[in-house]
Amino acid sequence: MLGKNSGVATRLRARYPVLFTWHCMNHRLELAVSDAVDEVQAVNHFKVFLEKIHNLYSQSNKNSRELLEAAQEVGSQVLKIGRVLSMRWVASSFRSVKAVWTSYEALNRHFENAAGDQTRSSTERQTYRGLARRM
Repeated sequence: MLGKNSGVATRLRARYPVLFTWHCMNHRLELAVSDAVDEVQAVNHFKVFLEKIHNLYSQSNKNSRELLEAAQEVGSQVLKIGRVLSMRWVASSFRSVKAVWTSYEALNRHFENAAGDQTRSSTERQTYRGLARRM
């Protein structure tokens, strides 16, 4: 939008020289956070971990149902674990981290149950073991 060679603002300024343009402060903050996050390996690993958990439950009704059953076993609440987006990272990651924090006991129980479930493939069981270790 604000590209210095051919962005919308540049094209409008060529037509209307007195036009004042500025970059939204919130968007600039998100871009700065995104750049900082890209430099910190631990945060990148955490984003990958959250993405794996999101995919695990968003793509499988069976896993979602088993997570709810695990939550009932431990008497905890399960919040929907959303996707961590590249833009608006701060807001989306906060919601996802809060959901994992609130659902920690249920997630851990489900990972342990699934890791020991002999009806699952060895690859699936290993995936759940790895997720349980990361928790």
